[in-house]
Amino acid sequence: MSGPGEQVRWVAEGQAAAGDADTVAAGPSERLGPRLGERIRAAAQSRPAMVTAIVLVFLLLWALAEARNVSGERLLSLAVWGVMLGGIIALGSIGLTLVYGVLKFPNFSHGALVTLGAYLAFAFMGVLPQGEPLRPFSFGWEFLLSLLLAMPIVGAVALGLDRVLYQRLRRRSASLVLFAMASL
Repeated sequence: MSGPGEQVRWVAEGQAAAGDADTVAAGPSERLGPRLGERIRAAAQSRPAMVTAIVLVFLLLWALAEARNVSGERLLSLAVWGVMLGGIIALGSIGLTLVYGVLKFPNFSHGALVTLGAYLAFAFMGVLPQGEPLRPFSFGWEFLLSLLLAMPIVGAVALGLDRVLYQRLRRRSASLVLFAMASL
């Protein structure tokens, strides 16, 4: 007579001898390999598939632009603006990641500081006289000067927030929830 431990050992040995039902063809030694879904996912994540997808998206956008009589120069200008906007969002997210990595709390006010910097630069651009673009798909000198004026102001606001609010919380060893609430 066998006990419960013997039955468990027998079931485990039987499963090991039979192999996984998803990967067995005619017998335990013939493996089919990864499932079809896993192979499709791996192929979609490969470099040639990504390049093909990007090329197809660009061709689709070009065809749509041609159908709406949008010039190639305008389409290129929109693409450059899109890349620049994506770069701005990427810089903000990289900054948020760096702040989280260094300070060990999610400082949600980082997004507000990025927005403050954008509005300050926009306000400075409105006050400064307009110049000619430095190069194609570029801004004039007023944009660069606006950035140089907005950066130290936003840095000073961030340091002020840190000294007034976050330094006190760090001294008290406050919880992460309190830090996150303070950053909102």
